[in-house]
Amino acid sequence: MTFGTTYPGTKFTRRSGPVFGLKNGLLLQHAESAGNEVLITVDQGLRYQQNLAQRKISILMIRSRTNQMEDLVPLAGSVLSALAGTGPGQVSVAT
Repeated sequence: MTFGTTYPGTKFTRRSGPVFGLKNGLLLQHAESAGNEVLITVDQGLRYQQNLAQRKISILMIRSRTNQMEDLVPLAGSVLSALAGTGPGQVSVAT
């Protein structure tokens, strides 16, 4: 199962390839320059580590027991709701 099958109508890019290993600031910069609108993460500290005020990208933090698909998939409805209410430079949380 992938996020693409869990969240129909959305496009997800996995943190792999050229972005794998990038630290938060560089990851956000790369995601913005690639045209991504939202960075979805389970990193609960990202909002405190980065100044998002001038960012074009928004952050969606998923709070789950683990970062395994079996714990993330049940949060699909919460993730979609949070995505609908987020804008540039904002942080939303899906639980």
